[in-house]
Formats: sequence, C-alpha cells, structure tokens
Amino acid sequence: LISRNIKQCDNLSSIENHHFFNGKRDSLKSWNEFKKLLDSRSFSEEEKTLAINKAKETFKFFGQVFRQQFLNS
Repeated sequence: LISRNIKQCDNLSSIENHHFFNGKRDSLKSWNEFKKLLDSRSFSEEEKTLAINKAKETFKFFGQVFRQQFLNS
C-alpha cells in the first residue's frame, strides 16, 4: 500500500527513484545485505527498544502524511 501511494505523494515528487518496496530485485538484495549487517552486530536491549520505538514513530508519521494527503485531494 505504501509503495503504491508513495509515488502519488506531491511532497515526495522530487525523489526520482523510490527504494521502498519498489519491486526491483536490487532493492531486495540491498535490504537483505542490510539485514545481514544488522544481524552481525550485537545491540543492547535499550538500543533495540529505541530502534523499535523510532520505527513505530516513523510509521505513525507516514499514516499522518497519507491521511493529510487524502483529505487535501
């Protein structure tokens, strides 16, 4: 859903190539390499909790932006 609508967001129109679930194998390969890098490192419980909370904040922000976009359309 996000990848489909991200292209339609006027606020992101300056980005030519989106990498968020764009369906290209290279993007998936890069994502898997990133995951392997993260798996190769050890993080404290505090760092893990902080990362999870920031991810949640980011998705809440995405939700607000999409709601605003649809209300203004």
